[in-house]
Amino acid sequence: MSPTAPGAAGLENLRCERMLVCTGEKDWAGARGRAYYAAMTASAWRGSVAWLESEGEGHVFFLEKPECEKAKELMAGVVAFISGS
Repeated sequence: MSPTAPGAAGLENLRCERMLVCTGEKDWAGARGRAYYAAMTASAWRGSVAWLESEGEGHVFFLEKPECEKAKELMAGVVAFISGS
């Protein structure tokens, strides 16, 4: 699924008010995450988008090593986003 692919629905039609885009610095899909974040900030969507990148980490690192410090930092960032802090 790629919301920025040709023919995809316009991003301005998203019904949420806030969005968090996360990726790992070394994630093979990181470029897609960065492109999605850029598309959201450039779109006519009226919400706010936040970016969270885990330095030095790859794809789904938090599943492979959930107790590592970077996974804990990612979870803290997600929790802070959800709680609005």
